[in-house]
Amino acid sequence: MSPCIPFKTKDGIVGIACTRGGRKKCRWCSGPGAFLCDGPSERLSGTCDAPMCGHHKTTIDGKDYCPDCAPKYRKRKGGSDGRR
Repeated sequence: MSPCIPFKTKDGIVGIACTRGGRKKCRWCSGPGAFLCDGPSERLSGTCDAPMCGHHKTTIDGKDYCPDCAPKYRKRKGGSDGRR
């Protein structure tokens, strides 16, 4: 069951906000999965979308990669990892 929270804005707008479940956890450490992997995938979205925390995220050329996808991307790019 999705948690729903009623709200009312300062302008008098009233509504109910529902979410699709709890927060995602990092696949590698169970910390907060605040980022989704941008690595290519056969999934419908076209990206890996693995939830990951800031510690397990590698940013290369402005995109975020998980520990599984980052080495594949670095190999395709010729070894430069651009880790941040």
